[in-house]
Amino acid sequence: MCVGLVMHVKYLLAAAAVLSLSMSLAAPARADFVLTFDESGGCSYTSATIGSGTCASQFIADPSANPLTTAKVLVFTLPELTWSGNVNIFEPDGVTISDRLRWIPSLTPPNNSSSACIQAPGVAACALYMIFYSVDELSGLTAGATQSSAIEKADGTFDYKVGGAGTNEYLGFSPVPLPAALPLFATGLGASGLLGWRRKRKTAV
Repeated sequence: MCVGLVMHVKYLLAAAAVLSLSMSLAAPARADFVLTFDESGGCSYTSATIGSGTCASQFIADPSANPLTTAKVLVFTLPELTWSGNVNIFEPDGVTISDRLRWIPSLTPPNNSSSACIQAPGVAACALYMIFYSVDELSGLTAGATQSSAIEKADGTFDYKVGGAGTNEYLGFSPVPLPAALPLFATGLGASGLLGWRRKRKTAV
């Protein structure tokens, strides 16, 4: 009786091990990395599987299947595959869109859709490129629907962490642009100061 119980327990444990192995093999591959990037095209990464390094970037026309702008955008090559999708980065007010991130598998059709492999059970990661749309620099950028969002800090940095499985993290830097009139205002102040100095000098002479 006791021997039969032990055998039954061993059978159950073996079955659980096989089930666990089969589930792990069926699970989609997911990279765990931290990507640090900025509006100038600088990009580096730290990966749990391949270590650290720099990633390539290019300034090209929006390569996605449904472009958000006709202007050129920054495209980063990721160190490992991840899921596709879209994320809005909001200004500190939580309302105004500052930037947008988009992940796509390819830079050319037909595999350049941001909905190619959206994160879901049984869906394998396929995206190798991340598009960085800076609303500060682009005109006519459409907001569109996104899977998630993050809030930009006052210094222009933001930290987007992927929810669910995996621990991918995106650390971006999008400098807050000066108001268009500010440089002109500064120039005006400089000119006024120079005129005042010349008048004082003339009076003294």
